[in-house]
Amino acid sequence: MGRSIDELIEMETENSEMTRNDPMPAILPAHVTVTRGGRRNHTLQIRIDDGELDALNRLAKEKNMPPSTLARSILLSAIAPKRPIAEVLNQIESDVQALRGHLVSA
Repeated sequence: MGRSIDELIEMETENSEMTRNDPMPAILPAHVTVTRGGRRNHTLQIRIDDGELDALNRLAKEKNMPPSTLARSILLSAIAPKRPIAEVLNQIESDVQALRGHLVSA
């Protein structure tokens, strides 16, 4: 007879723990950083329909990131405090000047 579900879960748990610090597979794009733990320790579940999931997956693929990362970034941008436009423009100007200085010295 086959293994019980408890035995299978135990085997998978052991395998997962043994490979915990192994490098991530090459299927992940180089710019994707995998983190474990950290300050994000809550899970939010939402319900979306097939069309919404397809759209999220399509956009995530275009941006070369996992759908959950895209969804998190959209959520965080929606709840982030809004900066005054003058502050944003000053930051852009400062960044452009820094970039110009870097390009001139290169």
